[in-house]
Amino acid sequence: MTALRIIVLHSNRFSGRLPSEFGHGLPNLEEIYLWNNQFSGQFPSSISNCSKLTIVELSTNSFGPIPNSLGNLMHLERLNREDNLFTGESSVPELCFLSALTSCKALTRLVLAGNPLNGTLPTSIGNFSAIRYFNAESCNIKGNIPRELGQLSNLTTFILQNNELIGSVPVTIGRLQKLQVLYLHGNKLNGSLPNDIFQMSSLGELILSRNNLSGALPACLGDFSSLRSLQLDSNNFISTIPSTLWNLQDVLDLNLSSNSLSGHLRLSMGNLNVVTQVDLSSNHLSGSIPVSIGGLQNLMNLSLGQNIFEGPIPESFGNLISLEALDLAIITCLEQFPSP
Repeated sequence: MTALRIIVLHSNRFSGRLPSEFGHGLPNLEEIYLWNNQFSGQFPSSISNCSKLTIVELSTNSFGPIPNSLGNLMHLERLNREDNLFTGESSVPELCFLSALTSCKALTRLVLAGNPLNGTLPTSIGNFSAIRYFNAESCNIKGNIPRELGQLSNLTTFILQNNELIGSVPVTIGRLQKLQVLYLHGNKLNGSLPNDIFQMSSLGELILSRNNLSGALPACLGDFSSLRSLQLDSNNFISTIPSTLWNLQDVLDLNLSSNSLSGHLRLSMGNLNVVTQVDLSSNHLSGSIPVSIGGLQNLMNLSLGQNIFEGPIPESFGNLISLEALDLAIITCLEQFPSP
């Protein structure tokens, strides 16, 4: 089968191990699609003989270790190992296979999500010169985010949610001018938000929920004109909400709940023209609820509960024509809800 270019076996019930000689005799193989089967065992190291490989899709199987020989595939562009049984080497904390893969200079998409990697990110992660999409969510990754991450100048999506990362968000992340999606929620990150993070002019989604981040929300949050989703909930932020935040006129989803934010909400909150979700619950916000909220015609979910607002519910709430869910629980001294 020396002329074979593409193998497509996905979405079946194939099981067992691939033969160790799998990669022999396939010099023209360019693409492999084995996802959604029941294959197991180590992926054959002989695959390195398929020097023309560009795509390897192995998700939703029970494959074990990734052979370091994959690093010899100079034309590899996409590698997907999502939802398998791959683990890191028990003898060293670093995920050494990542260092091997940095030799794949054409690699633009790497998906490792849902594997029990149980290791730390090596500093060599900064050598993925072409990488655009990196997803290693729910992999039991530990330790710090290497500052070398800032060297990935082509990166557009970086997903490390639901791991065991510690330490602060590296300031070098601000160098990633092409980054559009940053998901770091569900970790143990601490410290304050570095101002450098707000230099990423292309960022559309910033999700840092469920960490141990603290300090003040920086005023430069409002400079993120490209931002569509901002989720900083379930942290330890203690400041007032900066007035500049209400300059995010294109934001769709805003979640600052479960922090210790204080102060009053401003009338300029009504500048969030297209917002559909706002959750500011479980903070220490006070004063009256701004009447300008009633002008948010696209707002579907509004949660202000478990704060210390007082005074009447604005009659303008009757203009919230898209509203589907409203949470004002445990707010003091609220008068009757406005008539429709």
